[in-house]
Amino acid sequence: CGGHPGRLAVARLLTNAIAWGFATIEDDVDDLPVIALSPATAEDSGFVLTLRNAPETRRWSFSTDDVPEAAHQAWYAETLMGTRRRLFIATQHGLPVGYARLDPQDEWAEVSIAVVPALRGRHLGRAILEVLVREAAALGVRWLRGRILEDNHASRAVFWKVGFTVEQWSDGVVTMIRRVP
Repeated sequence: CGGHPGRLAVARLLTNAIAWGFATIEDDVDDLPVIALSPATAEDSGFVLTLRNAPETRRWSFSTDDVPEAAHQAWYAETLMGTRRRLFIATQHGLPVGYARLDPQDEWAEVSIAVVPALRGRHLGRAILEVLVREAAALGVRWLRGRILEDNHASRAVFWKVGFTVEQWSDGVVTMIRRVP
C-alpha cells in the first residue's frame, strides 16, 4: 500500500503481540479507554485499507469483498480532498486501534467505525463512538445514523450504550439513530 508504514507497522506489531499473549490492553467496563480521534492523513491509507480488508471487518460490512488497492486509493484521495466526509484514525496511547467515519448530509451524518480485530472486546468501539459523537457536534451535525447488520450483536450493543435507538429493522439491517447534543 502507498503511504508511510508507521501506523500500520505499529498496529500490526501490537496486534501480533496481543494475539501471542505478549501484551495486553487493560480497561475497566466502568472506565472506558481513553481514545483520541485525529483526521486521517495520506500516511494512514495503508492502515485503513488493511483494517477494512481484515476478514473480521469484512464479515460485518455490507460489502464483504476485499477492496482492491487501486479502488481504495481513489476513494481515499477523494475522502481526504473532499469537504463532506470525515475520516478519523482512533488511537489509544498513541497507537492506532481503529478508524471512524462521518458522512454528513444536511443535519444528518452516517456513522461507520472499525476496530483492529485483535483488540475487539475491550470497549474500544464504544469509546471511539463516544468521541465521534463529540466530533459530530463540533461539525454542526444534529443527528447520527448507523446501519448495522442484524447479526452484529456486539455493534448493536455498542450503539445502544452510546444512546442510539432503533429507527428501522428491515431486510437484515438495523438502522439506529441518535440526536447529537
